[in-house]
Order: sequence, then C-alpha cells, then structure tokens
Amino acid sequence: GETLLPGRIVGGDHFNPFTNTVHLYSNVPSIGIHEAAHAKDFAQRTWKGTYAAAYLLPGAPLYHEAKATGDAVGYLTATHDVSAQKEALHILYPAYGSYVGNAISGNVPVGYVAGVIGGHIVGRWKAWELGRHPAHSTTRPNVEFQQAAGTQPADEPSRVSHAVDYR
Repeated sequence: GETLLPGRIVGGDHFNPFTNTVHLYSNVPSIGIHEAAHAKDFAQRTWKGTYAAAYLLPGAPLYHEAKATGDAVGYLTATHDVSAQKEALHILYPAYGSYVGNAISGNVPVGYVAGVIGGHIVGRWKAWELGRHPAHSTTRPNVEFQQAAGTQPADEPSRVSHAVDYR
C-alpha cells in the first residue's frame, strides 16, 4: 500500500504492530512519543496478534489509546519539560476524546465531535492546572541505583540498574 499511496499523502501517524514500526508524518513530539508508547505496550504482550485484533472490538481502542496516552504523558512528566507536557495535554486528550466519542455513538459524527470537544476541555484544564501547580510536574522522582549483581568489583565502575519510584 505504501508504494501506490504513500503515507505522507493519505496516512497519519501510527504504530503498525505487524511490522513493529512507527510511522510518523507530523512534527509533533508528543504524537511520536504516543506512538512509541503503543510499540512499548505491544512489546510487553505475549499474544501480540490477539492483542492487535482486539483493537477491532467495540470499545477496545479506549484501553489501547488510554494506555499509550498515559504512558506518553507519564514520560513527559518524568522529563520535567512543562511546555512539552502542556503540548501533549493539548494534543493527546482531544485525540483520545475522539475515540471516546466514537465508542459512545458508533460512527455518528456528533459523538466524535463531542468527544473531541470534551478532550479539548479536559486537556486544556489539565494544562492550566499544570501551569498553576508546576511543583507537581517538577518533583524529582526518587531514583535508587543498585550495582548489578556480580558484574564488577565494588571499587571499579559498574553497570547499574535503577528503580524509579514516583511518589
């Protein structure tokens, strides 16, 4: 399909679980992170084909999209880049709202539009709250580093593993 109708002309940003590729046509970082979150989600699944097929069931995209959106916003929160977080809230929440609208109303355009408007309201509210309370976005995570078991003597540089606890 890419040869006859290149994605740049008719496609949109998406993750293809069957080829394990992320296709990006926009220059919006939060969308790229969202699509990478889909890739992460699928990488953690044992039955990838079944998980992908479940996306076709009514309402199932809500789970997939909520997981990817939450992961993308969580990643941006961990980077402490408030402007990137606000951009993600302005872009990803309305996009998720479109899935909610479709799930509620089928393919009736009114549901889609209502979902997008609702997503804009929630996304902008959260971005406004983020601006009012930047401490929530700049709180550093508690990071504990541990020497990987048996990799290096204690007096030499070692490879480290880390656990992050967001409190």
